[in-house]
Amino acid sequence: MPSLNKFCNLQSVALKRVIKEEASNSANMVHSYSDFSRSRKLSVLDLAAVAYQTEDRSINRSLPILPDSLADVSLSAISQGRQKIKHSLYSNVFYRMNDLFSSEDDKTFHGWQLLSVDGSEITISPDGNDMSTYGGSKKGSKHHFYHANPLYDVLNHVYIDLVMQPGSQKNEDSALMELAHRHKGEKAIYTCDRGYEALMTFYRLNQTNEHFVIRIKDESSANSILKHYPTPDTEEYDISFDVTLTCKNNSHAKSNWDTYKYISSYAKHPEFQNGVTELPLHGRIIRYKTVSEGV
Repeated sequence: MPSLNKFCNLQSVALKRVIKEEASNSANMVHSYSDFSRSRKLSVLDLAAVAYQTEDRSINRSLPILPDSLADVSLSAISQGRQKIKHSLYSNVFYRMNDLFSSEDDKTFHGWQLLSVDGSEITISPDGNDMSTYGGSKKGSKHHFYHANPLYDVLNHVYIDLVMQPGSQKNEDSALMELAHRHKGEKAIYTCDRGYEALMTFYRLNQTNEHFVIRIKDESSANSILKHYPTPDTEEYDISFDVTLTCKNNSHAKSNWDTYKYISSYAKHPEFQNGVTELPLHGRIIRYKTVSEGV
């Protein structure tokens, strides 16, 4: 294994080469090379590389640091130029880099892959009249962004898949299910933070025999899924979680919240069709006390 600096340099060189090769592929352009056929200050390579700059300087605080060839170009000109490049260029770069740097001797945990999923917002410039990227962020404000949902191999330190969602279509639950459905490995454990704690997601992962560990809000939280569920009055426990998901918000369900969970958005879920009103959900809840280093 090369040193960290050497490894980063190898990745940097490879990334620049892959971007250049994908930028020269006419299949990644909206109108082949007609958009970049004339001599212009905005080259396809410069525009393609903008998304991969990582330093802090920006134009109007909307784009990361730019190469010298774009430093004096207006934000609107860059935005218009980027509309001529298909999303395939970036997904091709993503998968090619994974192929180059995935470990040949994959590390596992007792034969199991440990795969982590977490979403991140990537702010972008408005794309013409396309409002699909305009949505509400985690901070509450609305802006143009893509929601990236990467699948990360924890032990081998490599991203192996990615689901990109326009801001208006952000849905971490569906992204997790899509990633799990596409994964080709037979033995994998998915780990997710709060935000993926949806009961219907738990049910679907169980139905497809997936293994997962998802952090949930403590029962003291007002919107915890454990709010009405009986749990031991101890700092740590390991108990079964057996409830029935229902689309019926009737008196029987209301008087038995410790065993029934009403799915208010049931109309969106195909599982509640053809007369099906209840779905059994089995899980396991583990609560443990963490200790900070040095304490």
